Amino acid sequence: MKKILPINKNPIIKCYQYNAFAISIASLHENFREWIIDNYIQLSFDYCNINRNGILVDFLGGTIFDSLSLLKYEDGNKDRYYSSGDKILSYIINKINEEKYICTMLNEYYVPERKNYKNEYFEHDIMIYGYNTEEKVINIIGYNNDGKYVASNISFCEFVKAFETNNLFLKLIEINKNKYDYNIFKFKDFLVDYIKGTDCKNKLDKYVDVSKGELSFFVGKYTNHTKVSFGIKIYDALKYYLMFVTSNDTEMDYRPFYTLYEHKVLMLERLNIVNVLEKKNIDKVILEYQNILEKSRIILNLIIKYQFKHEKEYIDQICKMLQEIKKQEICSLTEIITVFN
Repeated sequence: MKKILPINKNPIIKCYQYNAFAISIASLHENFREWIIDNYIQLSFDYCNINRNGILVDFLGGTIFDSLSLLKYEDGNKDRYYSSGDKILSYIINKINEEKYICTMLNEYYVPERKNYKNEYFEHDIMIYGYNTEEKVINIIGYNNDGKYVASNISFCEFVKAFETNNLFLKLIEINKNKYDYNIFKFKDFLVDYIKGTDCKNKLDKYVDVSKGELSFFVGKYTNHTKVSFGIKIYDALKYYLMFVTSNDTEMDYRPFYTLYEHKVLMLERLNIVNVLEKKNIDKVILEYQNILEKSRIILNLIIKYQFKHEKEYIDQICKMLQEIKKQEICSLTEIITVFN
């Protein structure tokens, strides 16, 4: 017997697993295109993570942990299943049969195709989306040892061992069958927040459902990390980060710039959808955003070059292009806001 739930193995957002997992499922929703219009618009930069190797740039929106409106969430009780491997496997199989995806922590020492496999104990989140009792494997998806977001398998035997972690996180996720209707005024208001760099710490309820469990994520994140920039202000924050890296000769984190790139990919997709559904003539802005996207791609290439050759000219180029993108975005998105006034 086997059951494999549908999953998008190449989500539009995948820099961080908790976003990739969420979009891998949510993108199967029939109204995912409408959801894109007024979600994942805002970005934040966490200055407090510069010295901690933590997440610097992130989308402000629902995740696999909670609050993404296209998904339904249920908290599981992981510690009930430690006494027996059969109980663990039975639980996983039953939940998959109920059409529920499972996000939990596994010890990657027992997870094939992970850099910690048979090397060292390391607990990390994983998404489960299927099983096969004949081959005795669980279907999982996540980042492998080559840094690629891929689907793979783990044997029943190793899964039972990997499931026993100190972190008891266990989330059951399914697609919310309710229709999603986008709100063009919400879309406009979020664009205003973005180009003004509005501090969103005190208005999180506009972006995520803070009543259902995001308390452990965004609310806690911004409470403990008070120095955070939002929206258009992240460009200055990124330049600050570049100066910090070069002056302290620390390793460059590729991920903030990849998230910036993903933001432009999503924004261009969003504008194309709005152009079709709202029948507004914003072709000029779309062309401008294609140019912004290309510049963000060039920045990624320059970051890679800098990682191999620590030459200041790359940093200078990146800073110049960040300033260019910032000006272009303010101009383009201001025009969009004007169209919908």
